[in-house]
Amino acid sequence: MKQCRIPTPRYDLSAVELAPLEAQLAHRTAERLTDPVVGAVWIRNDDPCANVIRTLEGRYFPEAQEVTMADEEQSMFLALMDGREEGFRLVQGATMCGVKRAFDGGPSVSLARSEGSTGFICVDQLIELGNFSREDFVDYYGSQGVDLDTCVSVETHVSARKRVPPWNGLSMSGVFYVCVFGALKASGGTVDRSLVIASINRLETRSFERVGLRFEPLMGRTDLEVPEALVGRSSLPVVIHYDDFLVGLAASMEFPLHRCML
Repeated sequence: MKQCRIPTPRYDLSAVELAPLEAQLAHRTAERLTDPVVGAVWIRNDDPCANVIRTLEGRYFPEAQEVTMADEEQSMFLALMDGREEGFRLVQGATMCGVKRAFDGGPSVSLARSEGSTGFICVDQLIELGNFSREDFVDYYGSQGVDLDTCVSVETHVSARKRVPPWNGLSMSGVFYVCVFGALKASGGTVDRSLVIASINRLETRSFERVGLRFEPLMGRTDLEVPEALVGRSSLPVVIHYDDFLVGLAASMEFPLHRCML
């Protein structure tokens, strides 16, 4: 079995522990994104700065601390950084699965999956709660012609700051969606064969509707038991089809987005 190289994942850093990592993230971003821009910084799971995003998640999603090391191994983290003021600041953070291939040589790279895993943490959690089986999931989307090896999942998406000014006419959520669409395409996503998998709450549902994103319930079901319910929150697992409509929507939102990787 592949040896896990990830340093201890931390979702509960104190303010004193977090400050130097946030400063390191800002400094390393400034080295790579030299203009005063909003940029997407992709962070590997074995980079120390990943714990900045993990801790941000931990504030909103306590259940995130229960992911396994195998889950960590197949994750990548996204930091949306705003450099329009003095220095770069984290404005949004996310965890995604299925995108590592985009940084490890393109679509030909196989996804790292632990035995019995779908490759998507959020789907595995739904399976663990007894909603359906792995075989049900594979068969359901296989019957629709979906190639799960070309799909990506947004495991968590959290805002670090409120009231951030738009960038290129888009809200920070809009910029985030541009990042997701780009990651899907770079990971081998193909029209009518790929999906974005996510769980959305009421605010995110409204955000999707404002942007014009079409989505449908995961597995065609709205009755799924979700991990968030254990801490008193509600969410809806959904999929966004990579279809001609999404291609057109993404094109209407597209702009030269500065990207880098740590």
